Amino acid sequence: MTESVTVKVKLVDKKSIKSFKCSPTETVKNCRKMFAESIGEDETKSSFFLTSREEKVGQWLRDSYPMEFYLNDLKAGGPDGADYLEWRRTSRAIKVILRNDAVKSVLIDDTKKVADLCVYISAYFGSQITISEQSLSEKNQDEVDVLYSDMTLREQGYGGECLLGLFIRTSDQTLGLYIKVPYVEGWISRKKGGGLVGKVWNKQWYILKKNKLYQYKTNKVLTSEPVGNTPIRSITRVKRIQDYKDVPAPKTPQANSCFELATTARTVVLMARTPQEMDQ
Repeated sequence: MTESVTVKVKLVDKKSIKSFKCSPTETVKNCRKMFAESIGEDETKSSFFLTSREEKVGQWLRDSYPMEFYLNDLKAGGPDGADYLEWRRTSRAIKVILRNDAVKSVLIDDTKKVADLCVYISAYFGSQITISEQSLSEKNQDEVDVLYSDMTLREQGYGGECLLGLFIRTSDQTLGLYIKVPYVEGWISRKKGGGLVGKVWNKQWYILKKNKLYQYKTNKVLTSEPVGNTPIRSITRVKRIQDYKDVPAPKTPQANSCFELATTARTVVLMARTPQEMDQ
């Protein structure tokens, strides 16, 4: 018989931590049900959540997996040394593209796969919001991303605000979801060495495209390769630096166009050409 283990669970809504004993071989679904009963909550409205050490998006524990699948991540410790699961509400607000590009918000179950969300969104808003696959292909492909049906939004890196649209595949008439993703490009200077002292800046062309921030030496991106990229999900903080003095021209708009970009690996200081470009 497998020995039970004690797992610490942070109740996000109540801002408290509760210890919970379970068998490592027990499924997440059964453990979730037992834990919900122990705290007097509805098991259908909350679930276990694991904050990743490397990606701020985190993940929901899959019901069909055994608890032991996630125990090593807990032992390793999450951000700031966290060694607990979180107990969170699974509902989440997303925005859906309707007819004539109108947008409306709806609550979804964040633990559901995209295939299930397609069915729910279609039933909620009606089939009239669905566009054809041909119409989808005519959109700017840098600004849309077709989602995998067998994964959740969060598993595909989309843990923040989402703007989704429904389409129908030509081949088999099944429903799919696409997501509107940011696309911004422009010149940004990066402080060499990443520190707050020194006036050596490296000017590069940056493109925020889908799930990555790309760096190029030139704005002729069709004939050049990126010299680096940063996955958006690895970014933990973007912080504006007010009245930054260590710039080439302190009395120009550049003095108010600096910001720190922190990832799980490092922190760099960046400078846009104007505050307006930085806000993009």
